Amino acid sequence: MQAEGHAHNGSFTAIKRKFIPFFLIFLSATLLALAFPKTDISFFVWIGLVPLMFVLDGKDLAGSFKAGYLCGILFFTGTVSWMIHVTVPGSIVMILYLGLYYAMFAVAYYYFSRSRSLLKLFLLPAVWVTLEYVKAYLIGGFDWASLGHAQYKNLALIQIAEFTGYYGVSYLIVAANVVIKDSLSFLSTKNTKISLKEILSEISILLVMILAFIGFGNSVLRRQDVQKKISVGIIQGNIDQELKWFEPAWEDILEKHVLLTKLVAKENPHLIVWPETSFPGFLILKDEQYQYSPNGVSFENNEQFYSRIKQLAVDIGIPILFGVVSEENGKFYNSAVLLSKEGKLIGKYNKLHLVPFGEYIPLRVIFPFLASIVPIEDFTSGNKFTVFSLPAKNNTEVLAKFSPLICFEDTVARLARRFIGEGAEFFVNITNDGWFKDTKAPFMHMQSSVFRSIENRKYLVRCTNTGVSNFIDDKGKILDVIKDDKGKSSYVTGVVVEDIYLNSKKTLYSKYGDLFAIFCIVFVLLGFGLEAKNFNRSV
Repeated sequence: MQAEGHAHNGSFTAIKRKFIPFFLIFLSATLLALAFPKTDISFFVWIGLVPLMFVLDGKDLAGSFKAGYLCGILFFTGTVSWMIHVTVPGSIVMILYLGLYYAMFAVAYYYFSRSRSLLKLFLLPAVWVTLEYVKAYLIGGFDWASLGHAQYKNLALIQIAEFTGYYGVSYLIVAANVVIKDSLSFLSTKNTKISLKEILSEISILLVMILAFIGFGNSVLRRQDVQKKISVGIIQGNIDQELKWFEPAWEDILEKHVLLTKLVAKENPHLIVWPETSFPGFLILKDEQYQYSPNGVSFENNEQFYSRIKQLAVDIGIPILFGVVSEENGKFYNSAVLLSKEGKLIGKYNKLHLVPFGEYIPLRVIFPFLASIVPIEDFTSGNKFTVFSLPAKNNTEVLAKFSPLICFEDTVARLARRFIGEGAEFFVNITNDGWFKDTKAPFMHMQSSVFRSIENRKYLVRCTNTGVSNFIDDKGKILDVIKDDKGKSSYVTGVVVEDIYLNSKKTLYSKYGDLFAIFCIVFVLLGFGLEAKNFNRSV
């Protein structure tokens, strides 16, 4: 009987040893996912990595990789699984790929776990920033679900993005997780590797960083600059995705946008914006000089639609920006077209940053079988950072300069700052989040947009087919949102007009980009070098 009891206890202990690490990994992934929309419990991001770090203590290299990878897969499943509405295989591949970044962080944690606590406090956040930077660039880049994004409503804290981009906020968050984990470890086990003096030093450094971030942020929020302003009207047509390419519905789609435009025109804005691909059907351009020769544009079967939009601009006396799928010389582009109040074609922008599995198949040439998994025709990316000049009412001067960001381009920090370099005074994001149904995707999309405004100190106008149509000021504050009587902003129809303020100033981030992230990369490389001898001695 005693032997049976020992066997039972041993079995229970073995199960507990396996279950507790899995529970802690699951807890980390859950806390981090809940910090993002739609739940938006942003506090959780400050403690979300702590359970994972406890699991990583004592793990070998392979164990650390596995624990981190599982956490990453669970986290990204909870935050970006809405991609299944576009492609199930592509969504699975994306989640498995993104999970590797958490695995790499876990490997770095294993490597630096023997470092002195203060060095680890600075190195681990730098590792995280390095990985977010790589994620933003590698394989076309994916600037979503970064830890700093979770603080998009904490305006005082995130003003630092003017210098560091969202990476600075992510750095602070990871540093807080490290300090909390070390403090709990010290209190629970009296860990002899960390002294009370080191714990107090970590806490002091963290508090100084937090106070510096918030102090700077509050000074910015109190600042009132005298700026030139214009008014912009946006419309959200809320066209069902299944109808957008159903030709019998095109007439009704156009009519709905016309009626909404006439409604918003009553407030006499300087510009009216339609969403991405709001033009029914395709726009076929045959004249390469279309920017300068509107009469050389041919729209074949859709010529009547184009003529009606031109006439609409004339009737209301307001320029219209609309999204369209255009074709030039057999190539397809996701485009934005600007018409003057006289119905003249002012300019056209072809989207630069295409969406994997949505607008092109990654590695199609190397892996042609992917075309059968996701059978779409590849779009062609544009090659020009276009800045539109919005004419004043009298047509004798330029009222404002702005650049369109189509679809997810407002989540790509490096792209937005390039438009500022070309002279843009504000951004207009036209998008269609209807691809992802009524999920958290539209809200995560808007969440990232907040940082483009702060990084460049420019207003951002967001006009979606359905999603979150709104305005964001140059301090990241979310202004008027199109919503229904119940407060719902996705899958609703509506219009709104808002004043936006212009400035041509360039921030440190606008001028030099990701200097902070590059500094973190260099620091991490130096850290690996400095710790190599210590690591080898201890192994």
